[in-house]
Amino acid sequence: KPGPTRPALVVGFALETENLIQNATAKLVAKGCDWIVANEATQDSTVFGSNTNSVALVTSAGTEFWPRTSKQEVGRRLAASVADNLTATCDIAQQTGTVRSA
Repeated sequence: KPGPTRPALVVGFALETENLIQNATAKLVAKGCDWIVANEATQDSTVFGSNTNSVALVTSAGTEFWPRTSKQEVGRRLAASVADNLTATCDIAQQTGTVRSA
């Protein structure tokens, strides 16, 4: 929830069996997340027992579909996206004088 103790970025995860983007978007709002990393668990998917995955990054600005790649690369890409977002958030906060103390 918004407030002084809320982290600068809240990321949630959704494993869906149907309506991937619709359900992930609903969870984004219901859980108060900034981002949802969503993937499908269907009969044809290889989420479990595989070293690869494809995900959709759902934000209030839209959805970014990431191609199938190693789960390790999905983790790296997510970590880089989080770092980029937090760096941009800090830069904006410093420019506007709204920096929060830790």
